[in-house]
Amino acid sequence: MFLKAFKLISPVFLSIFIFSPAGVCEEPPAVLEPIIITAVKTPAGFSRNLRSLEIIEADQIENAPVHSVPELLEYALGVDIRTRGVYGVQADVSIRGCYFEQVLILINGVKVNDPQTGHHNMDLPLTLRDIERIEILRGGGSSVYGANAFAGVINIITKRPESKKKVELEVLAGEYSLLKKGLTIVYPLGIFNNRFSFERQASSGYRPQTDFEMLTFYFDSLTEFEKGLFACSFGYIDKDFSAGNFYSNLTSQETEHTDTRLVSVKGELEVGILTIKPLVYYRRHWDKFKYKYGLSWYTNCHVTHSYGGEARVNFDFSFVNVVLGGEISEQEVFSTNLGSHFQLSQALFLELEPKLSEKIILNFGLRGDHYQNWGWQASGAFDLGYLITPSFKLKSSVNRSFRIPTFTELYYQSAGNIGNENLIPEKSWSYEAGVDFVQDWLYSGISFFRREGEDIIDWIRTSRTVPWECRNLEDLNMNGVEIFTKLDLKKLNELCPVSRLSIGYTYLYSEKKRGDLISKYALDYLKNQFSSEIDFMLPLGMIQTVKLSYEERISQEGYFLLDSKISKKIEKDGFSVEFFVETTNLLDVVYTETKGVPMPGRWTQAGMRLEF
Repeated sequence: MFLKAFKLISPVFLSIFIFSPAGVCEEPPAVLEPIIITAVKTPAGFSRNLRSLEIIEADQIENAPVHSVPELLEYALGVDIRTRGVYGVQADVSIRGCYFEQVLILINGVKVNDPQTGHHNMDLPLTLRDIERIEILRGGGSSVYGANAFAGVINIITKRPESKKKVELEVLAGEYSLLKKGLTIVYPLGIFNNRFSFERQASSGYRPQTDFEMLTFYFDSLTEFEKGLFACSFGYIDKDFSAGNFYSNLTSQETEHTDTRLVSVKGELEVGILTIKPLVYYRRHWDKFKYKYGLSWYTNCHVTHSYGGEARVNFDFSFVNVVLGGEISEQEVFSTNLGSHFQLSQALFLELEPKLSEKIILNFGLRGDHYQNWGWQASGAFDLGYLITPSFKLKSSVNRSFRIPTFTELYYQSAGNIGNENLIPEKSWSYEAGVDFVQDWLYSGISFFRREGEDIIDWIRTSRTVPWECRNLEDLNMNGVEIFTKLDLKKLNELCPVSRLSIGYTYLYSEKKRGDLISKYALDYLKNQFSSEIDFMLPLGMIQTVKLSYEERISQEGYFLLDSKISKKIEKDGFSVEFFVETTNLLDVVYTETKGVPMPGRWTQAGMRLEF
């Protein structure tokens, strides 16, 4: 298995160590990666982080030919985005071969997974302009976040409201009557710095039954004082779209309308060696799905409420860093199909980072979550690393994670899908080992991993003539390797026409065979994934970003996708204007990410942004 993977990735693997040895021998001062907050409760930089974590930075977000978070995540190594439609209308996300229910989505550390179904996890109430960076943890994270961090975590970090007034305007138009309008205002009031964003996107659709209209609003307020901060935010997104064949091949006449609202309030207070961080949040999601079967229209309506709070205390001793905390949350659903149900949970967690030496890094985490239906669920993590030099690091990790069933998996009933009230949480052991190398202009690494799943939940059937049934399956193991290289060539030579280059490859292999069962999700994963991104410096100060990717699923042949964006920015006296033209699927490839849902061919759009 791994021999075949190495044959495929050997050119990229060699490129890492062509660049690496001089740095290892000479031990140049390492330039640390940005402070990360997703892998553990205590922030860390490159030298202390022992997990496979990717950061999509603000400049990547600005230059990429994308306009939604799901489109942006397609740039990330090991992340599989299966979209229905465009612009993030509907998308499922998986990491390292899991399926869409097994990834936890956060906004500034606030859980936004929908308890009804993971199909709504990407209904994110914020705009791309609000995002500072995205941190992607590949591998289980239940010891930090509890349920649903089964195979990975995606944490969206928003921009901090500034103390300087600013206005941003964006307009974009393209084929298929595409029109996007956005406005952002940064406006301080007294001790509070405030940020408001508004956006509307609409299109007639690239094929019948793919039209959409989306409205987004986001507000963030922050005040900082000598020993801490206080912040509150509110997000809202309304999606109204046709969903032809999105969820069923029985009919192409489907529509969906969703409404998502998120409120969070958090604080931070430093008292000597203690840092106290409380957080409370509330998320409401409304979904109305209509489909025509025969001559009649049918409607499903669901409302979910998720709310809770967390408090953690960080003790920064001279010999160990300790985090203690607790969490309480409740999820409710009121549905025409699922009925009315709720789930209450409480959790306690502990993290230890002994300060053994400058070279040895050790992290230990333990968490217990209690559910009224399933009792106590334990999770934990043990990470061990060694700094060969300040630039060259060996890392390893073992963790235990779990996921509880969604309300749809438990209670959904229709002619084609049957839920199961007797489901139990699925669990996994994950093992990982790898190497990271960082210099001022180079960041590269390789990781090998294995996930051993127990009681995996999936929708299965024995033939295509019977309904899908939700069950706990036998064990399902996933093995894989990830390798990446990122080059910031402008730091080597200011005159270099290529300013940035990133290359990544992922290979996955599942030990579970299909047998007589037809799997709807768990056994349909991205086997081979290659992604590269290049930024070119063009004449007249223009920048071109080109993304080339290759994806091959276990269930279909592979395909290449090529996207491009060319932009020109003019700045003077606090005023800037940027013009851009972008084209997706330049090769006009015919492909699907979700069975039965053809994706658009070549699509061109253009726009401008003003900032003053």
